[in-house]
Amino acid sequence: MNSETFSHLQHNYKNGTATDAERELFFKLLKDNEQKFIANLDADFLEPNSIQLGSPEVGEFIYQCIAEKIEREPVMPTMSETAGQAPREIYAAGEQVVHPLGPVRHDDQGKHPTFVDRIRAMRRWVQAAAVTLIILAAGSFFWLQRSSKQVMVQEHPITDIAPGYNKAILTLSDGSTKTLDATGKQVIQQGQTAVSQNGKSLQYNVQGNTAPVSYNTLTTPRGGQFQVQLPDGTKVWLNAVSSIRFPTVFHGAERYVEITGEVYLEVARNKDMPFRVKVNGHTEVLVLGTSFNINAYRDEQTIKTTLLEGLVRVRSGVDSLQLRPGHQIQTHWSGGINKALAIQDMDDVIAWKNGFFSFNNAGLEEVARQLQRWYGIDIKFEGPVPEKIFRGQLDRGVKLSAVLSWLTELGVKNRLDGNVLIISNK
Repeated sequence: MNSETFSHLQHNYKNGTATDAERELFFKLLKDNEQKFIANLDADFLEPNSIQLGSPEVGEFIYQCIAEKIEREPVMPTMSETAGQAPREIYAAGEQVVHPLGPVRHDDQGKHPTFVDRIRAMRRWVQAAAVTLIILAAGSFFWLQRSSKQVMVQEHPITDIAPGYNKAILTLSDGSTKTLDATGKQVIQQGQTAVSQNGKSLQYNVQGNTAPVSYNTLTTPRGGQFQVQLPDGTKVWLNAVSSIRFPTVFHGAERYVEITGEVYLEVARNKDMPFRVKVNGHTEVLVLGTSFNINAYRDEQTIKTTLLEGLVRVRSGVDSLQLRPGHQIQTHWSGGINKALAIQDMDDVIAWKNGFFSFNNAGLEEVARQLQRWYGIDIKFEGPVPEKIFRGQLDRGVKLSAVLSWLTELGVKNRLDGNVLIISNK
């Protein structure tokens, strides 16, 4: 059964237009797939009023399954917990979720959460899906839900690799370098420009209006990320294996920077001095004041520019296209621009900035490239690449072994040989 079939049955059942055969199949799917159906039901199926839309046995079944699951697993583990680490705060659709089943209201006596409250709390957790990984393969879909005991079974007990962290290299105008990490606190003076490091970020402060222009470059290695606030107040986040080259002071008719890899920018508004980004010496993005993400890794097929708010114009070769908020433009390395695409969930695009891997119908090779950059490993495929499609988000704060355990549970055969992750189809 694919997701379209399930959605069709669900829609007809809710609207009272399902045939007897469709109702029977829908109920059978729910009964046979207790572990899977909750994540794929429309949210209002977990509201008590909606349950009455269909036959009482279906409503009673749904409530019973959720109640039993709450009793069996009163607290569902996050990916951080499965890796033996303290749970991280989870962000989804702009809402902070601190506890998978809370907060909840209590009953009239103030002693215990009401049954409906616990169901609604579970629905919020399911909708967040910040730690859920869904795999689509062979026309079927699965919602993975494991107890902490199951997930903590280590497939690779001997060797493990820590996740990436805040680290970068700052190259000054004279060619000297400074190694940066989250523990550093320092002030680097370059003429009339003071560069202040406070842990995971840099801030440039220009003293006076006559400071000469020189250029700095901030570079993140594999397994690194960092932030910088440019002299004009523009905020920049660098993903792993990325860089930005920028002046220590902005003079003239425009602000100009060069980037590689993946970078998220919140550009300070200045209508008299447009902001221009050169991407890998290839695509140009002209900005007035906006928030946008650029993914320009050389091992990806296209350069993706995604606009969250504001206005930008993307130029590649002789082609030029204006981008609206909520849309993405893909430019080819050989030149040319694809038609802008509407992005349904912008949180997917900047998930890396918020501490998550985001897989949106991603193939195994795409997943592998993200793991390679963040964990600083090399990846080798033995035989044909397994044909699997991934959807969902994973916490970037867990060790590699936890990710590999999940891949193993998804049927992806893998082993870690030193710093090389080998994925096999055998």
